[in-house]
Amino acid sequence: MATVYQPQLESFKDNRLTGRSAVSVLMKGEKTPVFGAVWMVGRVTTDREKGLVTVNSVEVTDMKAPDASADGFAKFKKFLSEQLTQSQFVIPLAQLTATLEAMGNTGGGDPGLSTTPPEILFRTQPAVLMIMDGDPKTQSIEEGKLVQVVNTAEVLVQVSTGSTYYLWTDDGWIGADKLEGPWSAPHRCSRPGGRIGKETCC
Repeated sequence: MATVYQPQLESFKDNRLTGRSAVSVLMKGEKTPVFGAVWMVGRVTTDREKGLVTVNSVEVTDMKAPDASADGFAKFKKFLSEQLTQSQFVIPLAQLTATLEAMGNTGGGDPGLSTTPPEILFRTQPAVLMIMDGDPKTQSIEEGKLVQVVNTAEVLVQVSTGSTYYLWTDDGWIGADKLEGPWSAPHRCSRPGGRIGKETCC
C-alpha cells in the first residue's frame, strides 16, 4: 500500500505540472512502512465547471528513501513507480491557482537580495564580533549612572549618551569613541565593580 501526501508544486508550463511529495509504502508482509520522497511530472486537464484539476500521465523522475536498505529501496522504487504511473491526482482549481500565484510572487527571488560576497575579516589576534540590530539603542542602568546599548548581546555601555563606548571582554573593559573603533585597552578594568575612567564598572 502506498500513501502519497500533499504534493508540493514546483512548476507549471505547457500543461505539464512538476512537483514533489512525501510518500510511505507498506510492502506486503512488512509491519513497518518505508518513508521517502518522490519527484513527479504529469499532464493537466482542467474542469472549470467543477473547479477541479486532474493530473494524469504521471512520470516519476526521482525518488529517495534515506532509511531504506538497498534491497528495500529497490522494492520501494519498483512498487511506487508502478502505482504512480497508473494514478491520477485531483486538485481543487482554486488551490492550484493560489499555489501558482505564490510561486509567481517568489519565483524571481527577492529583488532586494544581494549576491555580493560579504566582507571577510581576518585577524591574527583575539577579536570580538559585535552584532547589533540597527543603530545603537540605549537605556539607563545603575540608577542613571550609565547607559547601556540594549540592541546587542554584548555588554556595551557609555557614561552618558554620545560619550565613549566601553565594551566588556574576557580581559576587562576596552573603549572607543565610536563603534567603528579603533578600540583600545587604556580604559580597561580587571573585573565588574572596578572603574571605567572615573566611573564604576557595571
